[in-house]
Amino acid sequence: MYTPPRALPLGPSLISAITLMISLAACEPTTGEFTYEPSNPASRVTPHEPELDMTSEPELDMAPEPEPDPLDMNLEPAPEPDMALEPELEPDMTLEPPPELDMTLEPPPELDMTLEPEPDPLEVALLTGDPTPLMGGEVSLLEAIIEEVERLEAHTRSLLSALFLESPISYNPGQNSQYFTPLTLSETLPLITGGGGRHLAAAYERGASRGAAFGTHILSRLQRGELSEVAAPVERLLMWLLRVGDEALPQPRELRVVGFGGGARAEAISYLTSLSEREGQAWRVSVCDALTSPELEGCLEGADLVVFGTVGVPEITPFVEALRGAQSSGASLLYTHHHSWNSAEVTRPALSLLGLSIEGPGGPGNFFAQDHASWSNAEEMLSEGSGLLSFKHLAERALAGDFGFEIGACVDGCGGVEGYERNFGQAARALRQASGALDRAGRALFDQEGERLHKLLTLLGDVWRAEVRFPLDRASSPTLDFLKAYYADHATLLTRAINPAQPDLGNFSRVDLSNITPQEVSVQVTSRPPFRSAWVYALPGQPFRVERLDESEVKVWVQVNSLRSASTKEFAEGGYIRPKFLTSEP
Repeated sequence: MYTPPRALPLGPSLISAITLMISLAACEPTTGEFTYEPSNPASRVTPHEPELDMTSEPELDMAPEPEPDPLDMNLEPAPEPDMALEPELEPDMTLEPPPELDMTLEPPPELDMTLEPEPDPLEVALLTGDPTPLMGGEVSLLEAIIEEVERLEAHTRSLLSALFLESPISYNPGQNSQYFTPLTLSETLPLITGGGGRHLAAAYERGASRGAAFGTHILSRLQRGELSEVAAPVERLLMWLLRVGDEALPQPRELRVVGFGGGARAEAISYLTSLSEREGQAWRVSVCDALTSPELEGCLEGADLVVFGTVGVPEITPFVEALRGAQSSGASLLYTHHHSWNSAEVTRPALSLLGLSIEGPGGPGNFFAQDHASWSNAEEMLSEGSGLLSFKHLAERALAGDFGFEIGACVDGCGGVEGYERNFGQAARALRQASGALDRAGRALFDQEGERLHKLLTLLGDVWRAEVRFPLDRASSPTLDFLKAYYADHATLLTRAINPAQPDLGNFSRVDLSNITPQEVSVQVTSRPPFRSAWVYALPGQPFRVERLDESEVKVWVQVNSLRSASTKEFAEGGYIRPKFLTSEP
């Protein structure tokens, strides 16, 4: 707001501070008084004679003296004035040399003329989660996605080559197993990928932290002689987790086993002990029976590797925090699954330490999918089965403006359309799974360090979402426009501080809600299956917070909207009339 200039009050103190002092040169006065007589050739200014004393004196002789004879002109000549001039003194023109001046000039201080570079809009968006600086400019995003995938690809290839060498990869954990969904696309590496694209085993590396997870009780089964095809890679994995070869680490290596059932625990200890002896390694294997604090923290202290399951854990938080403390102290973590196709309440929170998630209790896991790995070598598994390279394929196709297929060919879906899976479908599904896992865990992507790839993919969805205009039709809409909208649907992420409202929601809702004033409300809800409406609305693009005020033991989930994704029939004629995925993860 502009403020007009204010007149400065000039008080006495201020006037005195700015008074200008003027000094005049005074002339010395001449002694006596002066008069001026009328103009006369001989006129001059003379001093008055002193006044006569008029006091009466004895009478004087007032007889006039005889007048001089006017003919007697013999006057005494006036004395000639002495016109001799005193010689003027020649001035001494000898000039004293001025004092020598030191003309050495000090160089001025050097000015730093380096200009601060303009902030990179892409880096600003990655830091803040605000896509505004990138609107209308998708090229930098697509190029950055390709560059990041290539970096991660090189790192993953290096690890897989060290574990599997050039050997074929055969791994079939069976129906009674689980698979993982990554919470992080930059720090979780696909260790064993099934033919269906599922992570049957995964590795984790962030800074100095290392970890791995198997969707079956891998050590127990190896000890029983099962899954022998991966016996050698698992041994190499344990060496990687324990940093064998790093002579700076103390000996012997300390291993802890925790959260196993009785039989599986004994088998795991036997396997680790025999491997240590066979490889000539100094490993000390011990069991942590306590599963709560502070006993569990004490048992895990000093561990180099913690092999853990989630059997019989009475409390979630103490168990997870003890594992977190060991990880922060430098211990690697290895998770092996002991719940068949199911899981326990603590499994998800514990796996989040490895950047992974899993189906909750009651989920079918791998029971129906029966995914398994059969690859000629690690390179084939990485290039054909990994979802990592699918992001690169999508970005390259988007840069070219050609996805290699026409959306009009997708009658009742694109599953059989050549080029769809490789160039679009696999990447879109992988991103949706990773973002959904973050929303379920309540983890804000842009509040985390790293995670560059996931952030880039999410921002691309923001940029494309701003361009979407409904309705779209597979038969008449341009393929590029249709796929941008479809990708934006898959890139939806709710747990973030800045989440711009979609400009066009089709027939789902109007977007101008400026006449509505947000309010803070409290509601009472009685628990009844499958869900109860809270009778409140969240405004698009405006963050909101839900706080539970009661202390009952009823488990509560919050879900935005309840529309099934199948209610948007995007591949039907004229069916893509609103965003597809309108319901959040509970």
